[in-house]
Amino acid sequence: MVRLVRHGWALAALLCCASSGAAWADGDADPTRDASGAEAPDAETPAYVVIVHPTVEREQITVDELRAIALGRQRYWKSGAPIQLVLEVQGSATRAIWVESIARMSPVQFVHYWIGATFQGRAVTGPRAVQGSRSAVQLVAALPGAIGIVPAEAAEEALKQLTVSPDPSSPLHSIVR
Repeated sequence: MVRLVRHGWALAALLCCASSGAAWADGDADPTRDASGAEAPDAETPAYVVIVHPTVEREQITVDELRAIALGRQRYWKSGAPIQLVLEVQGSATRAIWVESIARMSPVQFVHYWIGATFQGRAVTGPRAVQGSRSAVQLVAALPGAIGIVPAEAAEEALKQLTVSPDPSSPLHSIVR
Protein backbone atom coordinates (compact mmCIF):
# COMPACT_ATOMS: atom_id res chain seq x y z
CA MET A 1 0.00 0.00 0.00
CA VAL A 2 1.34 3.44 -0.88
CA ARG A 3 0.78 5.89 1.93
CA LEU A 4 1.08 9.63 2.22
CA VAL A 5 3.28 10.61 5.13
CA ARG A 6 3.68 14.13 6.49
CA HIS A 7 7.32 14.66 7.47
CA GLY A 8 8.44 17.36 9.86
CA TRP A 9 11.80 19.12 9.47
CA ALA A 10 13.38 17.12 12.29
CA LEU A 11 12.32 13.81 10.78
CA ALA A 12 13.48 14.87 7.31
CA ALA A 13 16.89 15.81 8.74
CA LEU A 14 17.02 12.52 10.63
CA LEU A 15 16.22 10.56 7.48
CA CYS A 16 18.84 12.52 5.56
CA CYS A 17 21.51 11.56 8.11
CA ALA A 18 20.36 7.96 8.09
CA SER A 19 20.53 7.66 4.33
CA SER A 20 24.01 9.20 4.24
CA GLY A 21 25.32 6.50 6.57
CA ALA A 22 26.11 8.91 9.38
CA ALA A 23 27.10 7.29 12.65
CA TRP A 24 24.82 7.71 15.64
CA ALA A 25 26.11 9.11 18.93
CA ASP A 26 27.13 6.71 21.70
CA GLY A 27 26.97 3.71 19.36
CA ASP A 28 23.16 3.75 19.34
CA ALA A 29 21.35 1.91 16.59
CA ASP A 30 19.88 3.93 13.74
CA PRO A 31 16.45 5.03 15.08
CA THR A 32 14.96 5.09 11.56
CA ARG A 33 15.57 1.35 11.09
CA ASP A 34 14.31 -1.74 12.90
CA ALA A 35 16.51 -4.69 13.94
CA SER A 36 16.39 -6.16 10.41
CA GLY A 37 17.53 -2.89 8.83
CA ALA A 38 14.09 -2.08 7.35
CA GLU A 39 12.69 1.41 7.80
CA ALA A 40 10.97 1.56 11.19
CA PRO A 41 7.55 3.17 11.44
CA ASP A 42 7.56 6.55 13.16
CA ALA A 43 4.91 6.72 15.87
CA GLU A 44 4.87 10.53 15.74
CA THR A 45 4.38 10.75 11.96
CA PRO A 46 0.97 9.42 10.98
CA ALA A 47 0.41 7.87 7.56
CA TYR A 48 -2.36 9.17 5.33
CA VAL A 49 -4.26 7.48 2.53
CA VAL A 50 -6.30 8.72 -0.41
CA ILE A 51 -9.82 7.33 -0.17
CA VAL A 52 -12.62 7.38 -2.75
CA HIS A 53 -16.21 6.24 -2.94
CA PRO A 54 -16.35 2.53 -3.92
CA THR A 55 -17.99 3.38 -7.28
CA VAL A 56 -14.91 5.29 -8.49
CA GLU A 57 -13.34 3.11 -11.16
CA ARG A 58 -9.71 3.86 -10.32
CA GLU A 59 -6.97 2.00 -8.49
CA GLN A 60 -4.23 4.57 -8.88
CA ILE A 61 -3.93 8.37 -9.06
CA THR A 62 -1.01 10.67 -9.81
CA VAL A 63 0.08 13.67 -7.78
CA ASP A 64 -0.76 15.88 -10.77
CA GLU A 65 -4.30 14.49 -10.84
CA LEU A 66 -4.66 15.16 -7.12
CA ARG A 67 -3.53 18.75 -7.74
CA ALA A 68 -6.03 19.14 -10.60
CA ILE A 69 -8.81 17.84 -8.32
CA ALA A 70 -7.75 20.14 -5.44
CA LEU A 71 -7.90 23.13 -7.79
CA GLY A 72 -11.15 22.09 -9.49
CA ARG A 73 -9.47 21.64 -12.86
CA GLN A 74 -10.46 17.99 -12.99
CA ARG A 75 -14.16 17.91 -12.14
CA TYR A 76 -15.19 14.48 -13.46
CA TRP A 77 -13.88 10.94 -13.21
CA LYS A 78 -13.34 9.11 -16.52
CA SER A 79 -16.71 7.40 -15.99
CA GLY A 80 -18.39 10.82 -16.13
CA ALA A 81 -19.24 10.94 -12.43
CA PRO A 82 -18.62 14.34 -10.80
CA ILE A 83 -15.70 14.53 -8.38
CA GLN A 84 -16.66 15.63 -4.87
CA LEU A 85 -13.60 16.88 -2.94
CA VAL A 86 -13.94 16.30 0.81
CA LEU A 87 -11.61 18.26 3.11
CA GLU A 88 -11.40 18.58 6.84
CA VAL A 89 -11.85 22.05 8.31
CA GLN A 90 -9.13 24.68 8.50
CA GLY A 91 -6.23 23.74 10.76
CA SER A 92 -6.33 19.96 10.27
CA ALA A 93 -3.32 17.98 9.09
CA THR A 94 -5.19 16.44 6.16
CA ARG A 95 -6.39 19.84 4.96
CA ALA A 96 -2.78 21.05 5.12
CA ILE A 97 -1.76 18.13 2.87
CA TRP A 98 -4.42 19.07 0.30
CA VAL A 99 -3.85 22.83 0.48
CA GLU A 100 -0.14 23.30 1.10
CA SER A 101 1.43 20.17 -0.41
CA ILE A 102 -0.95 19.29 -3.22
CA ALA A 103 -2.49 22.65 -4.27
CA ARG A 104 0.73 24.48 -3.30
CA MET A 105 -1.14 27.39 -1.73
CA SER A 106 -1.48 28.97 1.67
CA PRO A 107 -4.79 28.35 3.44
CA VAL A 108 -5.90 31.93 2.68
CA GLN A 109 -4.94 31.63 -1.00
CA PHE A 110 -6.88 28.36 -1.27
CA VAL A 111 -10.07 29.91 0.17
CA HIS A 112 -9.73 32.95 -2.12
CA TYR A 113 -9.06 30.69 -5.10
CA TRP A 114 -12.31 28.77 -4.53
CA ILE A 115 -14.34 31.93 -3.87
CA GLY A 116 -13.05 33.34 -7.16
CA ALA A 117 -13.72 30.10 -9.04
CA THR A 118 -17.29 30.01 -7.74
CA PHE A 119 -18.06 33.66 -8.53
CA GLN A 120 -16.43 33.47 -11.97
CA GLY A 121 -18.44 30.38 -12.91
CA ARG A 122 -15.44 28.01 -13.07
CA ALA A 123 -16.97 25.95 -10.26
CA VAL A 124 -20.50 25.32 -9.08
CA THR A 125 -19.41 24.65 -5.49
CA GLY A 126 -16.12 24.38 -3.66
CA PRO A 127 -14.77 21.46 -1.66
CA ARG A 128 -16.99 20.09 1.10
CA ALA A 129 -15.55 20.78 4.55
CA VAL A 130 -16.13 18.36 7.42
CA GLN A 131 -15.16 18.25 11.08
CA GLY A 132 -12.70 15.40 11.63
CA SER A 133 -11.51 12.33 9.76
CA ARG A 134 -14.48 10.22 10.86
CA SER A 135 -16.85 12.69 9.17
CA ALA A 136 -14.63 12.71 6.08
CA VAL A 137 -14.81 8.91 5.86
CA GLN A 138 -18.61 8.97 6.29
CA LEU A 139 -19.08 11.65 3.62
CA VAL A 140 -16.78 9.94 1.11
CA ALA A 141 -18.73 6.70 1.71
CA ALA A 142 -22.03 8.52 1.13
CA LEU A 143 -21.17 10.63 -1.94
CA PRO A 144 -20.61 8.87 -5.28
CA GLY A 145 -17.45 10.29 -6.84
CA ALA A 146 -16.08 11.62 -3.54
CA ILE A 147 -12.36 11.74 -2.73
CA GLY A 148 -10.50 12.63 0.46
CA ILE A 149 -7.33 12.11 2.45
CA VAL A 150 -7.53 10.62 5.94
CA PRO A 151 -5.15 9.08 8.46
CA ALA A 152 -4.58 5.43 7.53
CA GLU A 153 -6.10 4.19 10.77
CA ALA A 154 -9.35 6.09 10.01
CA ALA A 155 -9.85 4.50 6.58
CA GLU A 156 -12.54 1.85 6.48
CA GLU A 157 -12.55 -1.34 4.46
CA ALA A 158 -15.78 -0.27 2.73
CA LEU A 159 -13.91 2.55 1.00
CA LYS A 160 -11.45 2.18 -1.81
CA GLN A 161 -7.89 3.37 -1.20
CA LEU A 162 -6.05 4.70 -4.25
CA THR A 163 -2.37 4.10 -4.83
CA VAL A 164 -0.56 7.41 -5.40
CA SER A 165 1.99 7.44 -8.21
CA PRO A 166 4.61 10.00 -7.23
CA ASP A 167 6.37 12.26 -9.67
CA PRO A 168 10.05 12.21 -8.56
CA SER A 169 10.42 15.87 -9.56
CA SER A 170 7.42 16.90 -7.44
CA PRO A 171 7.87 18.44 -3.99
CA LEU A 172 5.19 15.97 -2.91
CA HIS A 173 7.55 13.08 -3.63
CA SER A 174 8.91 13.36 -0.08
CA ILE A 175 5.48 12.62 1.44
CA VAL A 176 4.62 9.70 -0.82
CA ARG A 177 6.13 6.34 -0.02
